[in-house]
Amino acid sequence: MKKTCLALALATVSLLASEFWKPGPEIPANLPPDGIYPCGQQMLFSGYSPLPRHYDRLKEGGFNTLGPIYHRGFDEFLQNCEKLGLHCLYSIAPRLSAEQPTAYTQQQIDAPDFDFENLRRQVTEIVSAKASSDKIAAWNIQPEEMRFWMKNEMRYLEVMAQAIHDADPKHRPVFMYTPGHRDGSSLVKELSNGGDFIAQGCYVNYSGNKHQRIRVKWVMEQASFAKSQINRPLTTLLLPEMFGKVPDEEKGLIPSWVRHDVYCGLANGAQGVLVYSLFPRAGLDFEAYLEPYLRCARELADGLGAVFLFGERRDDLSATLVSGPREVSCRLAGNKPNYVSSPLSLANIAFGPDRYLFLVNSSEENLGLTLTGIPAEAKTVPLWPEVTLPDASGQVVLPPLGVFAYKISPVTGN
Repeated sequence: MKKTCLALALATVSLLASEFWKPGPEIPANLPPDGIYPCGQQMLFSGYSPLPRHYDRLKEGGFNTLGPIYHRGFDEFLQNCEKLGLHCLYSIAPRLSAEQPTAYTQQQIDAPDFDFENLRRQVTEIVSAKASSDKIAAWNIQPEEMRFWMKNEMRYLEVMAQAIHDADPKHRPVFMYTPGHRDGSSLVKELSNGGDFIAQGCYVNYSGNKHQRIRVKWVMEQASFAKSQINRPLTTLLLPEMFGKVPDEEKGLIPSWVRHDVYCGLANGAQGVLVYSLFPRAGLDFEAYLEPYLRCARELADGLGAVFLFGERRDDLSATLVSGPREVSCRLAGNKPNYVSSPLSLANIAFGPDRYLFLVNSSEENLGLTLTGIPAEAKTVPLWPEVTLPDASGQVVLPPLGVFAYKISPVTGN
């Protein structure tokens, strides 16, 4: 009887291990290797308003896309990107007249006699003139921040999106920035009228949550809700911040802020990163911000972008909090109650024969975890030098705002 029980137990363990090692998806062969998702294999990593003197450094550092930029110079910007072999977010800025230096204003759009047919003609002409370029990753609608409660602005979004799609034989997606305070229901009302990205500002410091960085998870949850309600494909972008003056005594925190925000966003569903912004404005410690963004860009370009884009999320690994805070919170706009969540974000992703485990601590304290579910025969390798392996009991401690990642592979090839 004991032998029978032992045999059944071993068979069960073998079956569970076999299920764990079921291969995950590979990179889709039908997507061009040098294209930007969703039209290619590369995860978008871009930034608003870069200066030409930084283009080469951004490319060498892992950025595969630049822009968008505002107001004017769009054609020259595209030509520079083409010369460098970089993609761009190309801005479409239809105008009331040739004399107007910028796109329509919201006030002009909301006028009762706004000419939507003229809008359609302008957009068609702009897109048709640039559609042959292979370096346009997406079309950026200007002005941005269309308000869902304004009828003309939603029609403007709808007409522009449809005209772009009709005029672009390459079927590239349409992008429009959305303010960071909008909740999932508001995103649904906006995106139901057009657009192919959920691109909501995720400016943690600017929102008053410098020390409550779980705000990133809240933003990603709004995007997930909107995706679940809209019956067409949407790509979620993370828009982290790179602006605002940081006190001297806090500048040492910038690398951990950047790294936390990027990987917290990715762990919670982001499919690309668009930094706002790459313009070296007054008061900004440009280098302190840029270097950690470059590190993230390189890591994603070197293969992790494909893991997040094409891997399969699974639930057979878990983490139990054993020390540190059980909950963290952040402030929301208006009279909304604070958002409350576990400080831990966990992404368990099967990609090809391997498994990738990402752990993100959104608290400013050490977070002790016990990991369960990793097969005994697995080879677990930290992805970065600062990442420590779990001990014999599966325990590991994440530092404040820490990001740990492991590649878990079969030892024997089973």
